[in-house]
This record gives sequence, structure tokens and C-alpha cells, in this order.
Amino acid sequence: MRRSPKFDSVRHSIDLLQQRSKEEQREIIRRMSPMDALKFDADFETWAHEGQLPPKGEGWRVWLMMAGRGFGKTRAGAEWIHRLATRRSGLRIALVGANINETRRVMIEGVSGLLTIARRERRRVDWEPALGRFRWRNGSQAQLFSGDNADGLRGPEHDFAWADELAKWREAEEAWMNLQFGLRRGERPRALITTTPRPIEILTRMMEDKWTVTTRGRVGRGPTAVEALPPRKDQKARRSADRRPAAAGVRAERAARPGLRWHPVRRPRPHEGFRPRSSMHRR
Repeated sequence: MRRSPKFDSVRHSIDLLQQRSKEEQREIIRRMSPMDALKFDADFETWAHEGQLPPKGEGWRVWLMMAGRGFGKTRAGAEWIHRLATRRSGLRIALVGANINETRRVMIEGVSGLLTIARRERRRVDWEPALGRFRWRNGSQAQLFSGDNADGLRGPEHDFAWADELAKWREAEEAWMNLQFGLRRGERPRALITTTPRPIEILTRMMEDKWTVTTRGRVGRGPTAVEALPPRKDQKARRSADRRPAAAGVRAERAARPGLRWHPVRRPRPHEGFRPRSSMHRR
């Protein structure tokens, strides 16, 4: 039985992977020890897609990331916020979701949320759910807000902001305006928006703004742990990971682009001659 390669460092292992074919890369990752896999996964900036990395240059104020489910928007947003907070002390960050429960469940406690990112990098953080406050040990902290309560964003000042699924906010116009007024702390305040594309006016205006950088991504192109599962056991998981996010993303893209035509394949129903295979129907 072949053993997993012994790498001297995570960077060296990534250099070796880049020289291999995709099939060989999957095989090497599948044979990694749990510790090597965690170290490899924590080095997000090295293996992330270009659309998941912050825009280059200084001439932007809003980073608009629009993609369907499965691209890795949450992971990219959490990584960006975590990097900013750990590299600079005393930052004030706003985390805004469709509602408080979703902000907490996705952006903080989710599989790709800030708590998970901190654990992977072995960073000590303080999460205070009752106060809706997430703190790093260097003094930087993030406060939770809701897109359903625009008045809650009136007044607080922030260095950076992460707005998730802005297209779902019930008070999107007023909440975004108040958030922009509050981005006045520090030398270069900026905001990241991670959202599914929808044909709404506020997103159209953002894309046309000269201070906005828009990145897009294909549905299901983000990194997924399903690829590292053993072949026979991952068939059902792979089908679920590929089909459901893809279908949702296609519907979102179709809504955002009226000229796009998509014809789904309809399966025959039982009364149309389709006979399901079941022990109850056997003769």
C-alpha cells in the first residue's frame, strides 16, 4: 500500500501538486493525513480561484462577488475578513446578513464561517452570541447586523464591511445606504458583497459604479471536500453537491440575464406511462 508523501512544508506540497495532473492531485489529497489536509486547506490564498481573491490595486471601494451556490462565496468572505482583522489591530468590521439568525449561522458559525477559519489557523478568538460580537485577540472586532433592520446600521462607524446575500435583504436600499455612511473609519474603508445574482436595481447600480470591482464565478467551481471522498462512497454526495447548487445557480443566472434561455428536461410522470421500479409493482 502506497503511503502519503511526506512534505517538509505546506508550501512545498502545494508546489508539488501544481506540477501534477488533476487526477494525480486528487489522489495525493485523498492520501493526505488529516493534519496535512488541514494545513493545506488553511492556505486559502494559494489554491483559491482568482474570483475568490481580493481585487488587485487600490482604486476600488466595493468588491461585488456574484456567483451561484457552491462557488465558495462564504469561504472567500470569511478569509478576507479574517486576514484583515489579524494583520491590523483595532479594526471595526460590520457583518451584515439577510437577518441576524442567518448572519450568525452562515458568517460566524457556518462550515466556512469565521469560527471555522480561526480554528484552522489555530487563532484564539472570542465569540459573544448574546452581544453579536466577534473579537480577535489583537483588538479587532466584528459586529453583527441585519439587512432587515436598516436603522441598526445608522450610527456605527467601521473600517470594513462584509455584506452577505444583499439581494435577499428586506430593506436593501436603506440598509446599504446606512452601511455606506458608516464606512468612514480608517484610511481606506471598503466593503465586500457576496451574493447570488438577481435582477434588482441596487445590484445593477453597483456594477455600473466606477468604484466597484465585480467578480463572477461558475456554479460549483469552488473547492469542495466531496472530491476528497473515497470513490464508492461519494457518488450520492457528489450528485447532491453537483445538481442542487447548479440548478439554483442556473435559475439565478437566468433571472439576472433575461436573454439567457434554458430549457429544463422534464421527467415523465407515473400517469404518462412511467413505471417506477419497486417491489410493490413486481408481478
